[in-house]
Amino acid sequence: MSLQADLRPCAKTIRSTSHLLGLVLQNQDFFDACLEDPKDQIPALIEFIKMNNGEPAPWIASILLVVEKVLSAQPKRVTFTSPLSDQELENSAELNSYKICDVDQSTLFGAAMGVASVISKDGVLPLAVAHVLVLLTRKRELAIRMAKVDNLRCLFHMLRCQANLRAERIQASIILVLRHIIKDQEVLKAIMRNEIRTWFQSRGPVKLIPSLLSSMVITS
Repeated sequence: MSLQADLRPCAKTIRSTSHLLGLVLQNQDFFDACLEDPKDQIPALIEFIKMNNGEPAPWIASILLVVEKVLSAQPKRVTFTSPLSDQELENSAELNSYKICDVDQSTLFGAAMGVASVISKDGVLPLAVAHVLVLLTRKRELAIRMAKVDNLRCLFHMLRCQANLRAERIQASIILVLRHIIKDQEVLKAIMRNEIRTWFQSRGPVKLIPSLLSSMVITS
């Protein structure tokens, strides 16, 4: 099936298949056994998420269920075996490595925010997007991107769309996203630097006021 074709006639099949896969992957033994397969398919899943054409495709929530499970596998736990001697200590720790590459995470973040910007009143999709954003913003660079005004506007747009629905679960997810933004001092510093730089750039050339010039002359 080509991702360039019009997949709307297959929407029900895609949604049902991806939803079933998302449910099956919740079985941890099954997920561990086929981990490499969903990891390798992340770029294809992202392409399915991008297919909104002004409104979210009907399969996006189901695709995000799969993506959420794959993201939740990062980082993997570390298994440590106590060495019998002081020799070969570097071989005593085994890391179960699993990581989605930075480029795919960044592209996935952009796709998720693209969906967030066009969400209307929906009881499932905003929560699916919020869950994925919680996992993505654990990464510092993506937390900084999330702090941009346009992205925060999209985030709260999703919450407003749930005004007449039960919104407790999405509220909890949004709070976690905001927590990821503010909990790291380096993230806060980076945000402040960006905001200060943007403010000065928007103001144009800085004009020194006479009192400031006077103080500089006196100091010198």
